[in-house]
Amino acid sequence: MDWFKVMANLAQAQKWDDLSDGAARALVNIWCYVTRHDPEHGHVPPTIARLVPRVTPARVSELERMGWLDRNGSGWVIHDWQEHQREAVAYERRKAKDRERKRKPKEEE
Repeated sequence: MDWFKVMANLAQAQKWDDLSDGAARALVNIWCYVTRHDPEHGHVPPTIARLVPRVTPARVSELERMGWLDRNGSGWVIHDWQEHQREAVAYERRKAKDRERKRKPKEEE
């Protein structure tokens, strides 16, 4: 997937406002990583601090403490990711299915 949904009122949300600037930037980078690597589930691997710029163990701890990341085994999932990205994932699936359909020769359809 090349994009993810963000609520238009994010900038007015207290939960967002309470984050340090570094953690907010790290969160956006994590959203981008997850969009590329696990858009359906929002899983964040335990090695995320080594994989993504601006993500440090301290920032991951802040994001977990502030309710943006939920512990899941050895890693995390982005809080409510599936709920917020459901339409984006469905749209991307339809797009991929349509591309595949258009690639097939007419006699295979």
